[in-house]
Amino acid sequence: IKCGKKAMLLSLINNIGLTLLKGYVGFVGGSKALIADATHSFADIICALFGSVGIRLSNKPEDKDHPYGHGKIEFMVSVFVGAVLLFVSIGIISSAARVLFSNRSIKPPSPLTILVAAVSIYANFVVSHVTLCAAKKLNSPALKAISTDNKSDAYSSIPVLVALIGSQFGFAFLDPLGGIFVGIVVAWMGSKLIIEGYKGLMDTSVDSEIIKKIKM
Repeated sequence: IKCGKKAMLLSLINNIGLTLLKGYVGFVGGSKALIADATHSFADIICALFGSVGIRLSNKPEDKDHPYGHGKIEFMVSVFVGAVLLFVSIGIISSAARVLFSNRSIKPPSPLTILVAAVSIYANFVVSHVTLCAAKKLNSPALKAISTDNKSDAYSSIPVLVALIGSQFGFAFLDPLGGIFVGIVVAWMGSKLIIEGYKGLMDTSVDSEIIKKIKM
């Protein structure tokens, strides 16, 4: 259990550190892609914090006003966080698109942004491995989800790294294009959370394949 708590704390510290590092270097180095990637890491922090609050509140026992318990809170939080992510993604995409489709020439970002993107990919892979190890020892779905999230962050940062490298070789348009890509990834995350939360709030039936397995 102590190992699991350390793994969750490590994941949170990793996301906070990468958000600050990528945000600062992206702003100073003039990279829309890295700023968007920093926003992606910040979105993970929001998801983790609201998720933990939602789980804690949903585990409260039933009372006079809530005879069926507080389980729906978790789904409400999921919809709220998803809506926030969608709002953030619109800002990311519109900001990068303005640069991409403007008549002004696009300046390539600082070479330092490449190093920061590479560090981000490496750090997320390491944290993913550590949390997966803890998840297996504790048989924890929550930790496994965090591990998967960190791994997906690493994979989504790879196109950002490619865009930043390409921008140094005369393809400066790849930087805002990378920002749009990250914005789409964040929008996908938000949409998924909203759909899952909606299904929970509306008590949607489980998948037919699961029903078949239960009957068997």
